[in-house]
Amino acid sequence: MFTKKLRIFGFLLLLCMLVSVFAACADKNGSKTDTSASDNTNAEDTNDLYDKDGYLKDSLPSNLNYNNKKVSILGWITSPSEFYVEETIGENVSDAIYYRNLAVQERLGVELDFTLIPGDNPNRANFVNHVNQAMMADEGTYDLIGSYSMCAPQLALQDLLLNLLDYKYIDFDKPWWPETLLSQAKIGDKLYFASGDISLHYIYQLHFILFNHEILTQFQLSDPRQHVLDGTWTLDKLFEYANTDGLYSDLNNNSQRDSEDRYGFVLQNAIWFDDFYIASDMSLVEISEESVMTLSPDFTSEKAGDLVTKLTDFFHGSPNAIYHKDLFPALYNGRTLFFSLQGSTLASADLDYNYGILPYPKYDVNQDEYYTCVGFAYTTFCIPNDAADPEMSAAIMECLASESYRKTTVALFDTNFKYRYAKDALDKEMFEIIKNYTYFDAGRIFSDSFLWASSPTGLFRNSIANNNPNWSSTADAAVSYIQSVLDSISDKFVGRD
Repeated sequence: MFTKKLRIFGFLLLLCMLVSVFAACADKNGSKTDTSASDNTNAEDTNDLYDKDGYLKDSLPSNLNYNNKKVSILGWITSPSEFYVEETIGENVSDAIYYRNLAVQERLGVELDFTLIPGDNPNRANFVNHVNQAMMADEGTYDLIGSYSMCAPQLALQDLLLNLLDYKYIDFDKPWWPETLLSQAKIGDKLYFASGDISLHYIYQLHFILFNHEILTQFQLSDPRQHVLDGTWTLDKLFEYANTDGLYSDLNNNSQRDSEDRYGFVLQNAIWFDDFYIASDMSLVEISEESVMTLSPDFTSEKAGDLVTKLTDFFHGSPNAIYHKDLFPALYNGRTLFFSLQGSTLASADLDYNYGILPYPKYDVNQDEYYTCVGFAYTTFCIPNDAADPEMSAAIMECLASESYRKTTVALFDTNFKYRYAKDALDKEMFEIIKNYTYFDAGRIFSDSFLWASSPTGLFRNSIANNNPNWSSTADAAVSYIQSVLDSISDKFVGRD
């Protein structure tokens, strides 16, 4: 464990530098609200709503000042870092984190004091235990907590968190709070944790498909991104491309399917099976206004069964498709037409061939939108119920989110993803679709309440990974257990003050 204090100095100079770096970024619209000013908008009204760079302002009072109060924030150790950096180093995302924190401190008159501990997937139980011990040992240790996505729901189940909807400074109508996460995390009239632009890893964890332009050209295939724009990028269309005759080739002539061969589609981790379920516009869990959770009818539907059958047939029956953990070199070598990956992988890959970006396909053409699954390693923020000044904590949380929206998101998504990693204008459109249609599900959010292999997510993944197309019997056999866990979760929330 370690603690670092951010130094406040030279703020005006640094802020000016930030504006000059980001002024060229063109797209300033949130995914929930059109934040662009129309030609007929009164200039004075526009100044009230938008900052000088055209970004939507938050609603925090301009005179809000906590007189240099130290704010203790518990976070988990992420790579790359998303909570703080000690100094500027000339790297746009890292520097944006620095400037964001300085802006929060300057605006609210606080000193941000971060404590980071291990809290990733293997350490999530220890993170939850640390919060428990801190709250028992010393009331008010932390003012704000930012955790790996699965941790905050467990803290909420233990009644350790405050209802964010009780505090006036957090405005969940603003575009830095994604609607689908809030709707799936809201239990009745309570919301105990939230994420969005406030977390860099919310963007790093966006899931999508990369395709290889060079293989596309070699086999005289049309650009699949046009199908996205036409609304015809479907599961069957993906299969049609990936099953093109001759795509699979044993390039090293060793009679084995390995990373030296060429493929139509490579999926190297079962995590990416989740994406097909989410992208097919199906939910795992539904939540009533009375805080009651029930297993979604989608889970046992004929549609889900058809999806499992199609995916098992494809990944275990097609010579062009493969699911294998050791096939990652196929991405770097450019030896697959399609590859499933997430934002952080693309950010570090430094690929030297011409590629393109795609959202996951719709189930069929009758589906209205493309939906994006977000990996689990994003940060959710929450306020512990022993926070010394919850209203201040809420103000810090809103300010961090707002400043992240105009600084870190601009650096990572608008600058890096849409300009550095996008190869052309179509890729930029694809990234917009991917980010704007993220979907979260309570069945994933509360995954740690289940035995993993018997959780809704685990069952779906394992059925495809283990080549078990008999989804109907698998799902039906699990209904009783899943609903019993959901009933237990509901019981912990129903009737809370």
